[in-house]
Amino acid sequence: MKTTDHIQFSDIFDLDDIQHIQDLFSDATGVASIITHPDGRPITRPSNFCRLCNEIIRKTDSGLTNCFKSDAEIGKPNPSGPVILPCLSGGLWDAGSSIIVGGKHIANWLIGQVKNEEQDYKRMIRYAEEIGADKQDFMNALDEVPVMSRDKFENVAKMLFAFATEISSKAYQNRQLIESVKERKQTEKELVQEQYLIDALLNNLPDHVYFKDRESRFIRINKAQAQFLGLNDTTQAVGKTDFDFFTGEHAQQAYDDEQDIIRTGQMLSLEEKETHHDHSDTWVSTVKLPLCDKEGTIIGTFGISRDITNHKLAEEEIKLKNEMLQIVNAEKDKFFSIIAHDLRGPLSAFLSATEILSEAIQAMTIDEIKEITVSMKESAQNIYSLLENLLEWSRLRRGGLDFIPEKLKLNEKVSDCIDVLSEAAKKKGVEIVISIPDEIEVNVDNHMFDSIIRNLVSNAIKFTRAGGKVRVEAVCNNEHFIEVRVRDSGIGMNQELKDKLFLLSEKTSRPGTEGELSTGLGLLLCKEFIEKHGGKIWVESEVGKGSTFSFTICKFEN
Repeated sequence: MKTTDHIQFSDIFDLDDIQHIQDLFSDATGVASIITHPDGRPITRPSNFCRLCNEIIRKTDSGLTNCFKSDAEIGKPNPSGPVILPCLSGGLWDAGSSIIVGGKHIANWLIGQVKNEEQDYKRMIRYAEEIGADKQDFMNALDEVPVMSRDKFENVAKMLFAFATEISSKAYQNRQLIESVKERKQTEKELVQEQYLIDALLNNLPDHVYFKDRESRFIRINKAQAQFLGLNDTTQAVGKTDFDFFTGEHAQQAYDDEQDIIRTGQMLSLEEKETHHDHSDTWVSTVKLPLCDKEGTIIGTFGISRDITNHKLAEEEIKLKNEMLQIVNAEKDKFFSIIAHDLRGPLSAFLSATEILSEAIQAMTIDEIKEITVSMKESAQNIYSLLENLLEWSRLRRGGLDFIPEKLKLNEKVSDCIDVLSEAAKKKGVEIVISIPDEIEVNVDNHMFDSIIRNLVSNAIKFTRAGGKVRVEAVCNNEHFIEVRVRDSGIGMNQELKDKLFLLSEKTSRPGTEGELSTGLGLLLCKEFIEKHGGKIWVESEVGKGSTFSFTICKFEN
């Protein structure tokens, strides 16, 4: 396996693909972004760089030099999370995550160029003078820089850190798998070439070498073949056949293959499974050829067999890892789809509202200001809900969520979960009814169960019109499981949508009855969490007749 000493960023990543991902990330989060070498020199093109940095600071020699130094400093390896600092050049807030492959720091992923409440404007004015920039032009460009709260910027930086870490890990694993497959193919090629050296290498080869007559009886075998057959002497095998050493199924197949070689004169190369009477099955890569006398008449067969059992096991492992990579890629695509589309909407609404406030607040009435701030609150709530689901999904995928089941009163737990949604239901005019017997107790992880109920009830409210009803009920499914149902009188769904609901690769998001945002990620989390409990989830629904989401959960047993 190749080492990582000389690996470059472009060896692992396709620059066009990573540029597209960087642009999507920058557009979705509202920050500038660039990927650089560890010393700060750019690898990708800048995404959404502000005029202050791109056209003023970096246009000066000292400013550009300072930018590279700042990018190198902020991009230093930090396994605990992103580095968040004011830019060491212009003073705007930046963050960075290092990209490390096989222990080697190969790049920095940097974001930022935003202002917040901690901005040091005096220092920035002094810096304009230090680098010889036009002060007025500098200040005008500074006014254009987007504003982002410290908390929000930290959340974006954490998201960046999760992406950079995950993408780096999976890309390098894929490279390792490719190298492993190449090595295996080279080994097989060498095996075929060795067949022509039988006469010279017969007694020194660790492979099984054998010669047979026209009736597939052994004429001669090498020491390795004798040991494999459990023989102390290579001459005890003479006159015997595969039927004396293997099960009938394998012996018959070997006999048929050898008779075909005698009849056609053609070499046979294959991988075959050997079945034994007294131990586990093995796999060998076998080359069999016609055995000819000096006149060229076929008098039997000879062959070389090499044990590839470990290779077969490795092949199965590669297959499983490839399947895992496909799942990871589907998850990545889902994440980027959410970031590129679903996160952009509420962020754009939030930014538009802040622009209106910043530009026209002096001329606005109290009612107009209140309307704008309510809109900002709703946008922020949508963003927070989406980020919360994204972070939970990310932690779940990385094994960062502990599973700690405990005894809980189901009625009380569901009531607590629904309390936080009561305001949204009341505002929409949707009634929530809980019908769960007081005596039912369940054995669940408190945090995961919160997320299950919150997502299912929130969805029910979202797709129910004003005046409708959401009902949460539970029944004893059997002596070990409780069945929980979340019913709504909402718009329902067709069969095609139902079939796609719990598939990561399918897009199932649709707006609520009042235009509420939806990503479909919440249902995927519910499925994962429920299956973590050993339960299952399903849906019953008809268009215009509402939906019922049901799931099973373990009953608490003394």
